[in-house]
Amino acid sequence: MSIQVNELMTIDVEIMRQVDRSEIVDGLYCGRQTSNGFGLELQKINQDPSIKIPSWSEEGMSSRSKKWQQEIEIGGHMLTASKAGKTVGFGIIGPKHADGSIELVALFVSSEVRKSGIGTLLFRQLEAMARMEKASSLLIYSNPTESAVDFYRRQNCEIVGIADKSLVTRLPWDVVFAKPFESEEKPPNKAST
Repeated sequence: MSIQVNELMTIDVEIMRQVDRSEIVDGLYCGRQTSNGFGLELQKINQDPSIKIPSWSEEGMSSRSKKWQQEIEIGGHMLTASKAGKTVGFGIIGPKHADGSIELVALFVSSEVRKSGIGTLLFRQLEAMARMEKASSLLIYSNPTESAVDFYRRQNCEIVGIADKSLVTRLPWDVVFAKPFESEEKPPNKAST
C-alpha cells in the first residue's frame, strides 16, 4: 500500500490525533564528558522497568498544536503521511532563523507503522523543503529515547549537544542534532601568481 504525503497550511488536531505516538522505551541516552574533558559523548542507559510513553493527552495535543500552528504561520511547513486514508505520521519545520538554520519542530510516526520508512520519507521531504528555503542546516531537539536518537543518526545528523527540557518532564533532556547543508555557491578558485 502506498504512502501519500501532503502539506497542510493549518494544524488539524483530528488528523494529528490519528498518529499513535505511544512507545515502550527500553533505553535512553544521556551525555557525559569525554575522557579529555573537552567533548561530549552519549551513553545509553537501559530502563528497567521500561518507560511507557502514552498516546496524546488532550492537554498535550492542545498546547503543542497552538505552538506548532504559530511555527507554520511565521513561515514553517507541515507534512502529513497517510496510508489507506489514515494519517500515520506528520512532521513540521519552522521558519529560517537569523543564523540560517531551520528547526525540525516535530516528527511523529504511528507506532503500528514505525520502521517502515515513513519517518525517513517525511524527514527527507522536510529536509528538501529546508534546503529550498536556503537553510544552512536543520536543527533538531530530539527526545533522548533510543529509537529517536538512532533514527536521527541514520539520517546523518550530528550530535551537537544536550539540552535541558521542561516540556516533557518524563524525559528531562533533549539530544540536540544538526544536519549541516553544503552551500550551493562555492567560492571562486583563486589562481596563484
